[in-house]
Amino acid sequence: MSSLGCGQVCGLPRVLTVPSVAETVAMLSPRSGVVMEGLTSFGFRGPVHCTKSLAEFVKQLAGLLQPLLNRLIRAAVSELVGLSPGSVVLGAIWLVRRGTATT
Repeated sequence: MSSLGCGQVCGLPRVLTVPSVAETVAMLSPRSGVVMEGLTSFGFRGPVHCTKSLAEFVKQLAGLLQPLLNRLIRAAVSELVGLSPGSVVLGAIWLVRRGTATT
């Protein structure tokens, strides 16, 4: 039984990483629409144009499921655009922590 307890104690930090990552994604995802609108206001219409092009393709392809698929594609592209600034910040933090840990 002691090996089971030791395994639980040793494995707990890895188990707790999953909720931490999920919470970070949940925190950053509402900003995705704001990032899309901000990019558009600064003249970067690529993500919005991509979303509309994909939605038009789905509209032609899907028929009755078009509203649902259109919403899903818009949300997916929006999430990718919205999570990218947060990913850059998290990557920078990770690099800084990694650099300070080795020195």
